[in-house]
Amino acid sequence: MVLATRVAYATSQLPGMAWYGGHLYVMRLLAGQVRQREGDSARPKPRSDPRLDQRLNADMAALLEQDLANVEAGICSRRS
Repeated sequence: MVLATRVAYATSQLPGMAWYGGHLYVMRLLAGQVRQREGDSARPKPRSDPRLDQRLNADMAALLEQDLANVEAGICSRRS
C-alpha cells in the first residue's frame, strides 16, 4: 500500500514539476536571446550562488517529503 501511495504521489507531482522546469528552460532561452540581441555588454549575466541553489533544492525536497508524509498519514488537501 505504501508503495502504491508513493507511486501515485510521484505521478501526481510530475506534471507540475515538468511545467515549472519547462518555464525555467524557456525563460533562460529567451533571456539569452535578448542578451545576444542587445549585446553581452548591455547587462551582465546574473550569477547564481551555488549555496543558494543548494538551499533551494534542499528546501524543495523537504517540502515534498513533508507533503508525502501528510498524504501517507491521510492528511491531504483537494485541489479544485
